[in-house]
Amino acid sequence: MRAKVSARGLLDLLAGRITLDQFRYLLGERPGESNRIQWCLEKGMTLTAVEIEPGGLDKDDDHLVLSFSDDPAARPLRLKDESGEE
Repeated sequence: MRAKVSARGLLDLLAGRITLDQFRYLLGERPGESNRIQWCLEKGMTLTAVEIEPGGLDKDDDHLVLSFSDDPAARPLRLKDESGEE
C-alpha cells in the first residue's frame, strides 16, 4: 500500500498554518470518508519507506510517498475459540 502526501501541506500542518481538517482535505479525504493511513495501521501494516517524489519543473509541490507493508506483529491480537477458529 502506498499513500502520497503533499510535502507543502505537511509542512504547513506542522507549522500551524493549516488545520488537521484542511490537511485531510489536501489528502483527498472528504467528510465521512475513512482515513487511508489509519486503515493501514488498523490492518496491521507498518511504514516501511518514505520517498520524496519531485513535483517537476512546472509543479510547485513535491510529494512524500509513504509505503506500508504487512507486519504480523502490528496486527490486532485475535484468540482462537475452543473449536480452533478465530
